[in-house]
Amino acid sequence: MIDKAQYDLRDIIPDQGARHDYGDYHSDLCPFHKETNPSLLIWPDHYVCKACQAQGDIISWLRAQGLGYNQAIQKLEAGDIPKSPVKPKPIEKPKPLDISLAERYHLAITPDVADYYRRRGLSDRSIIEYRLGYGSPPGDTVSRFSIPVIIDNELMNIRFRRDDRCPNCKIDGILENNTLTCIICGLEWNISSPDKYKGIWGHNNTWLFNSTNLVKSARDQKMLDRVFLVGGEFDAIVASDKGFYSVAATSGEGAFKKEWLEYFLATNEVYIVTDNDSAGIEAAHKLNRLIPKATILHLEDVGHKGDITDYFVSHSPEQFEDMIERTKQHKAKTRWTEYLKRIMYKRNSRNFQNSSKLTQKTAVESTPM
Repeated sequence: MIDKAQYDLRDIIPDQGARHDYGDYHSDLCPFHKETNPSLLIWPDHYVCKACQAQGDIISWLRAQGLGYNQAIQKLEAGDIPKSPVKPKPIEKPKPLDISLAERYHLAITPDVADYYRRRGLSDRSIIEYRLGYGSPPGDTVSRFSIPVIIDNELMNIRFRRDDRCPNCKIDGILENNTLTCIICGLEWNISSPDKYKGIWGHNNTWLFNSTNLVKSARDQKMLDRVFLVGGEFDAIVASDKGFYSVAATSGEGAFKKEWLEYFLATNEVYIVTDNDSAGIEAAHKLNRLIPKATILHLEDVGHKGDITDYFVSHSPEQFEDMIERTKQHKAKTRWTEYLKRIMYKRNSRNFQNSSKLTQKTAVESTPM
């Protein structure tokens, strides 16, 4: 039997030209589709593409190279794939950062940055509460929007979001082929970095952002009314600002950890709200399989690749509540329809079986002795 723990996919999957080492995992360009921004995340025992949703383990990787299942097993048994056993790391909490670092970026907010946060749907209260800021990550010269990742009142990382604003109009440009275009003045400029998000080096573990209340309710065995699982940290802040408590995995939906599932047991209702594109929709269904009681919300009127932040730019919290209620009613109606279908199927199956038995009995009785 093959021991998959003897192989480290970070050493086996070839470098595609944009490899970044984040400690526990690597990121790189995905070999399964054309792209310019790295979306493939590689852990020792599995890989996940945030864009095309390709994923698997060492066997899956070999099969993706054109081998059949038995051929992949034979290749591993023959020793053609170098072994690099992953040494188990001691389970310990990463050392937190100095909380004053987040404060420094927060105090560096300029009026135009504050206006940007407000245009994206945030109140001044949330800008202060989440210590949102602006500045260059350590070792970088390009300024970005900063979002502190605070777990149990300790600063574990700071996520930096690329600044895609037009230099003239200070609004986000439309990205296409690494070029941003301003919809107001028509200015075109290249993106400052291929990475939309960056974290502080050495602290890029995956966290469940904004999960303090969720974890506390699970520990205290007190039920939360509802929680929303969204695509990113900024989405979680915006939705929470509007009154819809939200959490997000700091490395994207594909990095959701199974050990987080217990937190959602202490919640009456769970809603999944991902980006409105093929990758986001696929991720939503995979999360739904992990959390069966969750309900997927498909955002209305946000366009392709739109997210919950885009939704609240043009919609009110009342409209979002209406959408939730319509989705719940549709889900209940669908469940009732499926239930009736199963009842009718069982009834028809019994009728068919009884009819078959009657036909056989009649045939036997009518057979001449």
